[in-house]
Amino acid sequence: MSNNWGRWGADDEAGALNLVTTGVTRRAAGLVATGQTLSLAQPLGPKTPAPGHRQQPSRFINPDAGDLALGAPTPGGF
Repeated sequence: MSNNWGRWGADDEAGALNLVTTGVTRRAAGLVATGQTLSLAQPLGPKTPAPGHRQQPSRFINPDAGDLALGAPTPGGF
């Protein structure tokens, strides 16, 4: 098992994305044969089936100071 911690220096924030260079991208683009795109999105909603080990999707709305600054009612009345 390899360890990449510190591989690109202490201030690095990209990690393994450093391996995706312009040359790598150019070679990958050269492999495109059809131009077909595929969506990897997953629909989410109250009727979305969930696998047995997961809960149904949930949505939480949490007011914050930005909401109050824009004129939302005071906390407790949001």
